[in-house]
Amino acid sequence: MAEERKNYNLAYMLGMDIDDLEVCKDLKLSPDLAYTPNINREATEAIYQRNIRDGVRSGLTREESIEKAKQARSDTTKLYERLSKNKYV
Repeated sequence: MAEERKNYNLAYMLGMDIDDLEVCKDLKLSPDLAYTPNINREATEAIYQRNIRDGVRSGLTREESIEKAKQARSDTTKLYERLSKNKYV
């Protein structure tokens, strides 16, 4: 019988059907992070960097992009901490 793996990514924790390996592939993270709580720290940082790039591409200054990305990273981190305290990790 195949071993069942536990997904830890934040989207999965919020009820979405997203596997940790999908997150790793999308964000170009090491597949070794899949099925470990460490995936969220690395995914959050990758998304932070992506948000800065996307902000600049959309016309924001680099400083504006960084500020928006910092806020999104902070919100994500707080949400993960609340979810992990309450039930998941």
